[in-house]
Amino acid sequence: MDLTYRRYADADADALVAFLTGDTWPFHGSPVVDAEQARQWAAQGRFDNAETGSF
Repeated sequence: MDLTYRRYADADADALVAFLTGDTWPFHGSPVVDAEQARQWAAQGRFDNAETGSF
C-alpha cells in the first residue's frame, strides 16, 4: 500500500470542514466544531501558514 501526502490548499476547505464537523474531538480545544467556525479558521489560514502545515 502506497501513501501519498498532499499539502492542504484552499481548494480543500470543503473536505476539511466536512472532516472537522463529522465527529467530536474530546481531547482538543474545541470538541465540537460547527461548519461556520471551521470555514472561518480555514479562511484565516489556521491550517496552512508560516508556522503550520496540514497534509
